[in-house]
Amino acid sequence: MNPIIEQLLNGPASEERKRPFQPENIQEAIEGVIQYIETQLPNAIDVDFTPLCFDLTEDENRLLLGGQHGNIAIFDLLHKKVVKDIELCSCPINSVIFCLKDTIVLVVNDNKQIYILDYPSFNLVHNFTLPSTKLIIKPGFLRDMVFISTNTNTVMIYDLKQLEEETEDRAELVRQEMKCNGIVTCLDICDDGSIFAFGFEEGFLRLYHGESQEGLQETEIFEARVDVIVFGEMRKIIAAGFSDTKVVVWNIDANMTVKNVIRNHTGEIKGLAFVKDNRYLITGGEDSKIIVHDMKVDRSPYYLELFDYKVLCFQTSKDHKKLFFTQLMNKIMIWDVPFLTKNARYGKHEGRVTKVMFIPKSCDLLSIGEDGLAAIWDYRNDTLMECIKIDSGFTTGIVSATSNFAFLCSSKPSLLRWSLATYKYYDYDLNSVVRSIRFSSDENLLALGDDLYRIIVYDAVIMERKYIIKGHTDVVTEIYFIKGDTEVLTSSRDHSLADWNLNTSDKITNFLGHNAPVTCMVITPDESLIISGSEDRTIIIWSIDNILMHILRQEGNTLSLYLSKNKNYLLSLEDSMLNCWDIDNLSRIFQKDMIGALSLAISEDEKTIAISEGNSIFVEENPLESSNIRVVGRSYGSSHKFMNYILEISRDGIRSQHLDIYNHWLFTPYCMGIGHILAYSNRYDTLFPVLLEHKNKAPFCCTIKGETPLSISIDMDHKSCIEICLKYIKMEFNNKNKRAYVPLGACLTKLNTLDISSIPRIYETLYQRCRSHHLPNFCLHGTELPKLYYSEDFLIKTSNLIPEDCVSTHGLSIVFKHTICPMDLDIGSSGSIDFLESLLECPYPEIFRTKLLQEILTHKWQKIKWAIYIQGMLYIFYLVQLSFYCIFFRDLPVFLITLFFVHVLLFLYEVIQLVTDFYDYWLDIWNIMDQLRGISFTLFCFVEWTGDRNDNILLVVIIFSWTRGISYFRMFDGTRYMVRLLSEVIKDMKVFFVILGYSTLAFTFIFYLRNQTSTFSEFLAVSYRLDLGDFDIEYTESFDWVIFFLATVINPLIMLNLLISIMGDTYGKVQETNDIANYQELTEMVIEIEKLMFWKKNNTQKYYMQQCDYLKGNEQERDKVNERIKTLKSQLQTIEGSIKSFKQKIKDSRIQALYETIQAMSKEKEEMQKIIAENQETIEKTRIIMEEIYKRIQVRNPIMIE
Repeated sequence: MNPIIEQLLNGPASEERKRPFQPENIQEAIEGVIQYIETQLPNAIDVDFTPLCFDLTEDENRLLLGGQHGNIAIFDLLHKKVVKDIELCSCPINSVIFCLKDTIVLVVNDNKQIYILDYPSFNLVHNFTLPSTKLIIKPGFLRDMVFISTNTNTVMIYDLKQLEEETEDRAELVRQEMKCNGIVTCLDICDDGSIFAFGFEEGFLRLYHGESQEGLQETEIFEARVDVIVFGEMRKIIAAGFSDTKVVVWNIDANMTVKNVIRNHTGEIKGLAFVKDNRYLITGGEDSKIIVHDMKVDRSPYYLELFDYKVLCFQTSKDHKKLFFTQLMNKIMIWDVPFLTKNARYGKHEGRVTKVMFIPKSCDLLSIGEDGLAAIWDYRNDTLMECIKIDSGFTTGIVSATSNFAFLCSSKPSLLRWSLATYKYYDYDLNSVVRSIRFSSDENLLALGDDLYRIIVYDAVIMERKYIIKGHTDVVTEIYFIKGDTEVLTSSRDHSLADWNLNTSDKITNFLGHNAPVTCMVITPDESLIISGSEDRTIIIWSIDNILMHILRQEGNTLSLYLSKNKNYLLSLEDSMLNCWDIDNLSRIFQKDMIGALSLAISEDEKTIAISEGNSIFVEENPLESSNIRVVGRSYGSSHKFMNYILEISRDGIRSQHLDIYNHWLFTPYCMGIGHILAYSNRYDTLFPVLLEHKNKAPFCCTIKGETPLSISIDMDHKSCIEICLKYIKMEFNNKNKRAYVPLGACLTKLNTLDISSIPRIYETLYQRCRSHHLPNFCLHGTELPKLYYSEDFLIKTSNLIPEDCVSTHGLSIVFKHTICPMDLDIGSSGSIDFLESLLECPYPEIFRTKLLQEILTHKWQKIKWAIYIQGMLYIFYLVQLSFYCIFFRDLPVFLITLFFVHVLLFLYEVIQLVTDFYDYWLDIWNIMDQLRGISFTLFCFVEWTGDRNDNILLVVIIFSWTRGISYFRMFDGTRYMVRLLSEVIKDMKVFFVILGYSTLAFTFIFYLRNQTSTFSEFLAVSYRLDLGDFDIEYTESFDWVIFFLATVINPLIMLNLLISIMGDTYGKVQETNDIANYQELTEMVIEIEKLMFWKKNNTQKYYMQQCDYLKGNEQERDKVNERIKTLKSQLQTIEGSIKSFKQKIKDSRIQALYETIQAMSKEKEEMQKIIAENQETIEKTRIIMEEIYKRIQVRNPIMIE
């Protein structure tokens, strides 16, 4: 397309939308968000008083402010300070205006006094009073005259030109009057002065010619008073605010046609402004709302709700890109109005829109409704392209992948085929009403679900019926062809999903889990997952093998679902909410409020979302796929207050009050919420309630770079934030979110190296027993267990761990375990190496006692131990050869050649290690020992072969060779921990050796100075021998005996006993942790081999470790109890489901009337029983009274009674 035409079609915002936002990490993302916030928020400048009105100089560098205490001030915008402030009067200032090229100022106060002042001296030139209840003053086009409305039918025009001259009659003003047919309440002049408009109390507008002042067009009469008027740029449109809070926009044409009527304010309209080439109209009112309305398309209004103070006045910059405004507070606001994100609302339908569908390979959207209208929209240009209307309402439809035609279904038994090329359509008569429809993958078959609960499959070309599938007991809501179009997957309002064999029409399996009608269903392109939504307010994720994997719960019934192509996020639509879920850890990313939503559709490139709401279609950019930053969330709280809060906490040292209404907002497309920012800023005191206390919790989703609040805290080493995030994950896991720990997999390696005391407990938690119903409980005798498997999927597949023919309904009890987060387990990958090295660096070695790490290390050892054994056997062979050479074959050159060949093999192994990991190679003491051995042996061979025999070099070779051989004891379980003991003893003796050396050297100096008959080195040997208790007594002087006594007490007795104590403590410590030492040595050997596997370094795939093993000991007894409990729970759930189903059937059938009659009879029976009970009480009371009367009569008249 021609760039100029494209610019005209897309408008000035197209350049704004092209700017990408692709940060590399969280720091760049936050910087980008801060920049975005600064473009969205107005610049709030503090002043010392509340400015009730203002005006701009022509260069827009200064403001003239009018205060509530009668003062006027000059505010310098460049230096952001008041440069002059005078008290003009004692009452509030209502208007201030610059005139005559900023040389004159007009001021109007609350007493209707008008002051004309010189600027900037503020010397009084003229003042007068106009009796009126309200004065409205506006400058002319060139600001050389002013229009003043006195709230009467007269508008006064003052000519100010003579004020430019310094004459005696300067104070005299030329005045003329305009009489109007109504009371003028407001006025405005267009930007070129050719037209001015008056608003009248009677509720209409009239335009006047700028020169002749003759009346032109006028609008229709409205029922409310006109309060404010503003012209658009180039006098194309005009807007007016009325006293009933509505705003009306007209096109300035011969008929003054109404362009838009806006009813979003609840308070008096105080300001109107057109900006961005008339693209947006901004309105402000006493309700504190500042709202941006798109004049090009019908879109959702954009609210600026930063301060809860009523708006006082508006004024735009000359280029109409900035808005200057004031609210009832001590601030001046300057807002560089941003381009709004694209959204639009289409309103052609007169009835509820039942479905929206994007037409592939185009920018078109198809909508169908209950009014029988089918419309095609160009969602790029927001225009209606074509529509058809039929007598019956549409129920559902589908568009061909070729974009050539669409099948539409209505409330009558027929199928409408609509050509999207010619826009002609024709009907296929059916014998039932269609409720669901789907093409096969090659579009040769068409499946229909009708109101007789059947699935009928047609040849899509000739519309010949091929198959009929029966089995559902209620309407089929969704249909999918799967497994090469050989099977059909359906969802139904009978609470179930079903898989059918297409050729035989037999049911293969039934998916049971919902307790209410299933309303929608989606399936992944690879047919691995099924996601279904129901009226029980749940979304269930299934495997294709009928395994219920996860349940998501939301506030309302699910009406529509969409799963992204990369399976990263899921959109679910409720009647009043759009939810976005992170599939990775099943957390909610964001929510958006809807009104009467019914259908959801996503464009082929996933960049546009369409939602049917009532009788309209709402279309917007997909915030997760947009190239520009956005803030998304519910209509709960203010996004601008949230952004202002982010701006404040991003500045060091600023503590702002956090409100829970900030929690739901999210910056897209980076998917960064308040939790991510608080974790980055180390605001742990705020992060705690945000994640753990507030009912409206912040999203814990992954950013597009895979970062979560936990990974950010770990990268920044914010320990308090880490603990909070771990508590949140644990809480979510306890709330039955099985995938809550999944984000931990991305940062587990870094977490191991930090001083977090809960790390051992985390590893205990990460390895869980899986109690899924699809797993078997028994296997046959002789099955080879335990078995480990690394899976890319969270779900355990039985066939990966145990052969199907070994599964049994009785026999030996088995148990399945798995990690609940993905880990770097692939042997030889850089991730695996880093993970193992982080285990050795962990400050809590107790992690090696966890079952998970023991299983991982044992499994890895089983995979690579053959390489260690080969290397060890080769080195043992080398030592044996070296020993034989020294003892038996010292003079045999051929034997030395054989020994040298083995040495070359060992040396090549070291070269490979150096090449694959040069830096870390030198950090291992055993590698250094290898190099020393290799260099010394090579030197020895060279010297030997040149004929210069040197036994000292051979001695060095033997020392290095046998020392290096100690490391190979790590191959064996019984001696592995002893190697660790040796290294730990040496480490603990470092300080001791320093002190012992210091003491030995001191006594050497003393002996040398007392007797210099021998050399210093000889006395050093004497001192060392003295340390070991080896000495000769040849002292004659008492001082020498004192020195001898001190030397024998300090070094042999105290120091050596101290050494024994240190070694004993170290031995005890290692003995207590010999299991840890065993696995630490095992880890080092595994790392050594994995580093050689250079061909697997770039493998970044993470895996879930899954294991099947026999149930042992007490676990078996506990398992039986748990099995009984599980059975009881299952039975209870079945009973509850049956009760709910029975209640639903009662409500939906004629039994409801009988049920209500029985209830009414029961109530009548209860009332009758109450009446009878009351009568019985009365009778009893009467009987008692009669008996009492009888007794009294008997006492008084016994004879009479006889």
